[in-house]
Formats: sequence, structure tokens, C-alpha cells
Amino acid sequence: MKNLILFTLFFTSITGWAQMPEWVSKDFRNSNYPERSFLTGYVEINDINKKYIDEEMQQVVDAAKSQLTQSVRVQVKSVSTSNVTDFNGQVDDYFNQKTTASSDLQLIGLQTDSYYDKKSKKGYGFAYVNKNRMVEYYRSEIGKQVSEITNIIDLSKGLQTQGDLKKAYKKGLEAFNKFFVIDESQKILMAIGANTSLDTRVDQVSELNASYSELMNGLVTDRRMTLDDAGFIMATGLLKSQGDQHKDIGLHEFTYEQTGFGSDFSSKLNEVLKQSLPSEAEVVGYSIQGVYLKEGSNLVLKGKLVDASSQKVIGRNMVQITQGELMMNNVSMVPADIQNLEQLVNMQFVSQTTGAKGKAGLGLDKDLVALVTVNGNPAGGIPVKFFNNNGETVYCSTISDVHGLASCKVKKISGAYKNQVLKASIDMAKYVSNDSSKYVTDYLRNKTLPESSFKVQVMPSTIYVKSEENNFGESLDVKLIEPKLKQSLSGEGFDFDEVGDHSDYIISIRAASRKGGYVGGVYFAYVDVSISVYDNNQGREIYKESINNVKGGGGTFEQAGGKAYYKASDMAQKQIEDLLVD
Repeated sequence: MKNLILFTLFFTSITGWAQMPEWVSKDFRNSNYPERSFLTGYVEINDINKKYIDEEMQQVVDAAKSQLTQSVRVQVKSVSTSNVTDFNGQVDDYFNQKTTASSDLQLIGLQTDSYYDKKSKKGYGFAYVNKNRMVEYYRSEIGKQVSEITNIIDLSKGLQTQGDLKKAYKKGLEAFNKFFVIDESQKILMAIGANTSLDTRVDQVSELNASYSELMNGLVTDRRMTLDDAGFIMATGLLKSQGDQHKDIGLHEFTYEQTGFGSDFSSKLNEVLKQSLPSEAEVVGYSIQGVYLKEGSNLVLKGKLVDASSQKVIGRNMVQITQGELMMNNVSMVPADIQNLEQLVNMQFVSQTTGAKGKAGLGLDKDLVALVTVNGNPAGGIPVKFFNNNGETVYCSTISDVHGLASCKVKKISGAYKNQVLKASIDMAKYVSNDSSKYVTDYLRNKTLPESSFKVQVMPSTIYVKSEENNFGESLDVKLIEPKLKQSLSGEGFDFDEVGDHSDYIISIRAASRKGGYVGGVYFAYVDVSISVYDNNQGREIYKESINNVKGGGGTFEQAGGKAYYKASDMAQKQIEDLLVD
């Protein structure tokens, strides 16, 4: 609220005093400016610099005025009058601070005098104001605002009767700041001792405030509310709470209850909100955030204006719209994610595949098929994933068809166990937009997701390994790569034979070391390895790779070659395991 109050200042020339004025005497001030009739401020300042006398004496006058206004401000802050209701039935901290902590408080009829004593180089300042003049002004100001608010309420009610909720709400908002003018006027009157109902009209203003609150609450809950009306009222109310601070505003999508999820309604609400807001800038000072909730047959929208830097809530607004209005316009209120979560209760997975078999590192002989139903009916469009029993390996991620069927071709399976259980279940990462949100994790905490199981039998696959391992042109007496590879694969469900005709895989390894340099007493050697994997079932080579320049160092070239071989064998083992092991 801007303090647009008449301000009169009488400043007597600092050089015009023939003698010290009487008001310098405390007794004179007490006698001629008694506390019952005047507010006063008085200061004395030593060592006035004659060179800058005009500026310094102005500071003396300002100090006297400040002393007076500060005493009033302290009293105003301590005064409690009738509550001022905003458009949501709440008092906003922003406006309370604005009206009671104004730094430029000005008082009607404020006058000042000053005097400079050349001999003592001392400056005197005196400020005073007649309380009766103040009472007359603020009485009049309250009466004026009461009359204007009454007129606004009547006009707003007329517009509401005509069904024009937008204009009615906008007109009603015009009374908002007027209540704060009244509030400040009342507090100033009470601070200077004018406490009668004739002075402050506390009861009358309280009744007017109740009438205003009833009007505004009636507007935001009017059952004729359209989505367009709701967006305008929400945006206009929040813009009002900016006060004099007009910062760029960013708009966040309103979400359903405390879920964090939006809906068709969220999108459409955002569209109408934007129509009543300034264009969004790249850097914003405020943001609009909100939720909507079902309450009986209504949908209640709760929005807030938040300071982007401090995250302090600057203002709030509420508006409600009937669910029937939205349904009539085919606007979906409940987010698809929430509908999906609620659907889980009635969802079932039924295995359609039995007796599937396979070999380690190879696929199953049958596709895994699961039937998805909701309330006993086939459900299409449901994301499904097929995985091993511990969930570490996902074989397929797919969508159920119109018959509710989801199928998966397992192309490679571990042979660590002969009898295994694979599963099909809902793929939550694709079923909801954010499966890691707090709402979703809390919702699922004590719930079991629908799933079906498949018992499969996995037999060992056979591998024939051909390995040539040379060290500096000579064949190794004891190979390093081949035995290490066999040891690791045997624990993963693979058997080995000495003839490759009937093996599932043939692995060919060629490895050779070569001498490097001699630096600082250390010999260096390098190993190069080529790997080929042939799938007898497919009749083709499925993998070919080289590992080159694996470096080793030692006291001799033989030691260096041995260390390089050990490193190369680890690398070859990992590559083949990645290819064959689930």
C-alpha cells in the first residue's frame, strides 16, 4: 500500500533566529505541545560544520522527523485491529509486513522548526504534529474506503448474478488493498489514542470484511465455474499477491493431490492459466505451483506464488470446479499413472508356456507367453518384462497385445542351474512415468506386483577349444589361456570335449608373445591374442576379436612374457564369458 498522504512541511530558515526559540526548552515543549494533543520529535546535535550548514541542519530536521515517525511506527506495530481478509480468507504475511513496517510513514500536518547557535555550533531540530488533525484525516480516510468497498461489493455481486464470474472476481479484488488502507488508518488512530468506535469503526469494518469474505469465497466456489473461469481466477488472484513487485513468473503444472502426477486436466488448466499471465521469461522471479484435489463432487484447485530465490510463499489462491463440468467437456481429472496404479489390484499374469528347455549360453526351445488380465478380462497395452528369478537379467521387455498376450524369445540363458524359474511381471518403468517417485514407492511398499512363473530345464552346452599358445616362437609346454577359460566356463553349465564335430561351440584361440625392450633393469614383452567362436547349431562364426599389445615386465624376457600372458588370459576369459554366459 502506498502512503499517498498529504504532507505539509514548514522549515524555518536556520539563520533567521534573533534569539534561541522557546521550543528548545523542554518545559516549553511540555507546556505548549502536550502529549495529549501532539506528537513530537526533538534532537540536539553538536559541532555543526558551518561550511556545510545547510546540509547539516537539514539532517537535524530529518532526525527530528524520524524520531517522531519512528515512535508512531513502533506503536502501530504493536496495535492489533480487525483482521484483514484476503481473497482466500487468510491474511498474507507479505501485505501485513508492507502495511505495518513501511519505512516512509508520513503523518498529516507534520511541521518542523530548526535553530543553529553560532556560538556553541549546536543545531536543534523540532518536529510536531497535531493529533486532532490526524484524527480528522484518518476518520475521513476510513469512511471513504468503507464507502468504496461497499460499492465494489455491490457491483461484484451484480456481475456474479449475471454469471460473469471473471469480471465479478476482478471487480472484487479492487477492494483488497482498500482494507489495508483502513487497517493502517485504524492502527495509526489507535496508536495516538483515538480508540472510540467513532474514530476507528472497528465493528463496522469487521462486518464489511465478513461480507467481502463471503463474496469472494462465493465466487471461487460458484457451481457455474468453467475451466476458463477457474484459470482466470487462479492466475488473477496470484498476480494480485505480488503487490508492487512485478517479477517474471514461471508456471509449473498443477498435480493431482500429493502424487506429483499431472493429467489431461493439468494440461488444459495450464493452457488457460497462461492466457492470464505475462509471457514466461527465461529467468523468473516467481513461480506458480499448485495441486488439485477431489472433495465430494468438486475438484478443488490450490495454487501458490513462490519466490524463486528464497522459496518463500508470497501468496495463495483457491478455486473449485464441479467434476460434472469437466466430465461434460471430456476432461480427464485422474492422472493415467494413478489409474494404472489402482488397476494393479485387479491385474493378473497367467503363464501360457510349459516344458521349455534350453542349453547354457543358448536360447529356449519355446517362446515364453504370459496372459495379462484385469478383472478377468484380457488387457492389451500392458508393458511386460521377462526376467530370471533374481531379477538381474531381463530377457525381454514387451507390450501385451489386444488378446492380453505377451511373448518373449529367450535367446541366451545361463547354465549355472539345471532347473530354473523365469518370471513375467509388470514393467513399472514403462507402466508409470516415474516409478522411482516417492508416491509410487510408498504406494507399492506393501503391495506385491502381479507376476507369473515359468519352470525351464537347462542342459549343459558343449565346447571344443582349439588353442595355440606360443612364447617367443616356441609352443608353451603348459598353456595358460585354455585351462583358465575352461575352468571359468565349467562353473557356468558348459561341458568340454576333445572332438568338435558335435559340440555346440568351437572356440579357436591363437596367442603369441614377442620381446620388447630393456629399460632400467626391466625386460618387457607383449602378447597378442585372436579369438574366434563358431556356433555349430547356427553353422556360422558368431564372434571374432583380437587382443593386442598386452604388456608385461620382469627380470627376464621369459618372466615378462609370462606376466603378459596372465593379463591376456584374463582379458580373453572376460570376452568369452560376456558372449556365452547369461
